[in-house]
Amino acid sequence: MKQTLFKINSLLIIASLLAITMAVATVFIGNEPEPLLACGVIDAYPNDDSSQPQDSTSEMISSGEVLFKENCKPCHAVHTQEVGPALYGVTNRRTKKWIRQFIRNNEVLVQRKDTAAINLIKKFGYSPHVHFESMTNKEIEDIMQYINTRSNSQPEIISCY
Repeated sequence: MKQTLFKINSLLIIASLLAITMAVATVFIGNEPEPLLACGVIDAYPNDDSSQPQDSTSEMISSGEVLFKENCKPCHAVHTQEVGPALYGVTNRRTKKWIRQFIRNNEVLVQRKDTAAINLIKKFGYSPHVHFESMTNKEIEDIMQYINTRSNSQPEIISCY
């Protein structure tokens, strides 16, 4: 009888510890998505042009890549957070109009009390976003096309070993 009670008590203690561990993990980890990295990430397949279409879309992507590297890459990557947020899937989360305005002058969005813009600025330590007021709609569209293409590719994971 004592052995049975001991086993039941042991199981209850283990179940309680497991429940507490899960509760603590939920508080600290939350519902964050699985990280895309192992030890580090190199921009996904930077020299692989085989998956790109061979029509005007590929020209947009090429132009967007150049514009992205010249203007965005100092602070952003597609799959990883840098100085600013990762841009993976940004066109699914925001409208083209919103993205154009944020790129050109995000302060206009803040003045309009746009919560998405305000939250981004707060999250990234009030780092001022460079204003690209002279960037054309086509240039921004090309950058978005490039980001969309990169968002659909998986980042290359580097082994630690």
